[in-house]
Amino acid sequence: MTRVGGKRRLFPFLGLLPRRDSLVLKLWLSFSLLVVAVVLPLGSFLTYLAGEYYAQQAEDHLRIRAEQYAWLLSSSPDGMQPQMNLAMAQMMAQFSGDRLAGVDSEGRLRFVFSRELEPWARGIPRVLSRGLERARSGELTFGHVTLPSEQDAVFAAVPFQDEDGKAGALFLLAPAGPVAATVGRMRTALFWTAGGAILLSAALALLVSRRIARPLLSMEEASRALARGEFNRKIEVRGSDEIARLGAAINSLAADLHRLETTRREFLANVSHELRSPLAHIRGYSQALEEGMAPNPEEQTRYARIIRAESERLARLVTDLLDLAQLQEGRMPLRPVPTDVGECAASAMEKVSRRAQQGKIRLELSRPERLPELPADPDRIEQIFLNLLDNALAYAPEGGLIEVRVRLENGRVIAKVVDDGPGIPPEQLPLIWERFVGVRRNANREGGYGLGLSIVREIVAAHGGETFAESVPGRTLVGFQLPVPADPNGSRYG
Repeated sequence: MTRVGGKRRLFPFLGLLPRRDSLVLKLWLSFSLLVVAVVLPLGSFLTYLAGEYYAQQAEDHLRIRAEQYAWLLSSSPDGMQPQMNLAMAQMMAQFSGDRLAGVDSEGRLRFVFSRELEPWARGIPRVLSRGLERARSGELTFGHVTLPSEQDAVFAAVPFQDEDGKAGALFLLAPAGPVAATVGRMRTALFWTAGGAILLSAALALLVSRRIARPLLSMEEASRALARGEFNRKIEVRGSDEIARLGAAINSLAADLHRLETTRREFLANVSHELRSPLAHIRGYSQALEEGMAPNPEEQTRYARIIRAESERLARLVTDLLDLAQLQEGRMPLRPVPTDVGECAASAMEKVSRRAQQGKIRLELSRPERLPELPADPDRIEQIFLNLLDNALAYAPEGGLIEVRVRLENGRVIAKVVDDGPGIPPEQLPLIWERFVGVRRNANREGGYGLGLSIVREIVAAHGGETFAESVPGRTLVGFQLPVPADPNGSRYG
């Protein structure tokens, strides 16, 4: 048992904490530090404001009480004598527990309404002297002093008139302890409130961090599964935020990779199958020649002709595979020049004319006298027609007809190759553009290895065009269309 494991068993709550190197820990610490960075300064500021507010309230209360005493000692309401005013002020002070000291304009102590103040007030501390000086000029003064009992006190010094009508000072003192204790309790309450808010925020931050990190951890596991070739792993997507869109993108990537892997396996299987037949023929007939199994020169010549035909078949297959790979990866260079699509069709028909004659198949070309020249690679356009014609010749019946039609329509050059061979079932028609698709229209003909039309589609797409196909029993049409660029005046050529 490891040390960490032991701690987790002794303290189960430790299992709730994230690992040291996890994203949850980073998010949790970030959120928690953000809360602390906000709560601590805000709490300190609120504590300061609360202390200042309560101290101001205490000072205002002290000032009002001091002004009341000053008014009573400075006037003679209802004809009362100053001695009676003084007695009334002393009675009020004893009843309310106020501590009063009066100093005349000469700085002499006139009265003290608290025994603990007498030895202190007779010395007139310097802070009280400043209060006296300001009271003479009519100003209000607040301050802190230490009483003989070593008790801190706050005082308010207000002006009042002595018996001679001169400005003196009235000092009203109050213990500083209750004010400090109240402010301290207030600060303690705010401190615990801030601490509780920080702990609660940390707990919420941990939950939020886990909620944010959970789909990311799921994506990490799915990505590792993809790296291992497990393309069936799906991520549960909730919502429509950035994380949900990322999960959907990974699911889409997994589906695409699964498709690509399936296509790759099928491609390898089909290539292996297509290579196996000609290689078997080459090996068999070459072995027969080597072992002298051909009884006469005519038979030897036939074996040699078969070997050459199968070798050419292999060469065409390899060439088509390379062309298709380059086209799909965008690595096949195109050399666009002004090109007449009709001329490319005529050139391709001339090259396959001998093969058509051998099968007693008629070739017909229909095109207008004038077609706009397109910026295209003429060799690749001719390759398109060769592949379409090769496909049609593979299925056209003996004595049949293959028509090549080229025309201009709605700003596009449209080319079609039509044969009168067996039709293609509707459910298989969209598959003719795929590699190695086993669409067979005639059980008596082999029909190639399913790369020609795939190459046609890629070349047409590289020129910005589209392919199409139609088929009914006894008639199949396969073609393409290329856009005609606009001239500088805004109209289309042709």
